[in-house]
Amino acid sequence: MDSQAEQDKLKGAQRLSIEQLQAWERLGYGMFIHFGMSTYVNLQGKLFFKPDGSDSAALYNPDKLDVDQWVSVARDAGMTYAVLTAKHISGFCLWPSRHTGYSVAASGNPTDVVDAFVSACTKRGIRPGLYYSSYDNHHRYG
Repeated sequence: MDSQAEQDKLKGAQRLSIEQLQAWERLGYGMFIHFGMSTYVNLQGKLFFKPDGSDSAALYNPDKLDVDQWVSVARDAGMTYAVLTAKHISGFCLWPSRHTGYSVAASGNPTDVVDAFVSACTKRGIRPGLYYSSYDNHHRYG
């Protein structure tokens, strides 16, 4: 990309520059945390049986949620970043969204996991990242 016009065409595109990719590679060792509705409907890790978004938000009810512990493990293992799945294909949001009732706000534990995760990362010097799936079985617009 030589010209500014060519660069402007890519704004909003889902591709990173070589510099951005190299910066990502330099981060090295990190953690990806897949936590959400599938953790509570006994489908975690079963690739072909993903939550279809029909499960009640009340099923999400962690009684010993400890986001600080997750991030401490990352830090103690020498990781530089951690990525949390904020919303996966079930459509369940790990923050109290005002755009859907399918979130922690309607669950048995209304803790804003995204906020707690970012705060824990900041406190421990870990770079936080969020994964957000635009495909959404609950709202069926995917």
